[in-house]
Order: sequence, then structure tokens, then C-alpha cells
Amino acid sequence: MERSLLPEDRGKLQQTLAESDFWNLPTRESRLGLDGAEWIIEVAEHDRYHVVDRWSGGEVETLGLLLLDLSQLEPDPIY
Repeated sequence: MERSLLPEDRGKLQQTLAESDFWNLPTRESRLGLDGAEWIIEVAEHDRYHVVDRWSGGEVETLGLLLLDLSQLEPDPIY
């Protein structure tokens, strides 16, 4: 499924990426999660690419929830 973002959606996504400091987060952390939720977020923008993998969301949970909302998918409950 593919979906084009409205300009305001793009702005919100860019803001959330900046607030999470996504581009500077390490790809993995050694801490264990509290549940079985693993969040893997990959972003490609112009000539850069970064992936962050967190158990229980961590500092990318807000970004992940925004991406789910923007996708307009209706996944099973996350938690």
C-alpha cells in the first residue's frame, strides 16, 4: 500500500523526527524491553539512511505511532 502525505503531515513527520533526534540515535540499544513489542523504523531521506531498533518503543515510540496513524492502517492493538 502506498499513500502520499499532505504537506501538513510531512511537516508533522519532520518535526517528530527532529524531536526524537532520530538521525543521532544508535541503531540498537542493549537494554531489554518490557513486552514483546519491537519497533524498527527505517528512514531514507535524500542521500542518507538510518534504522533504529527498539524494544517497547523507547524514544521512537511517538514516531512509530505517528507513522501508524499516517498510514491509515488499523493494526491489532499494540499493547
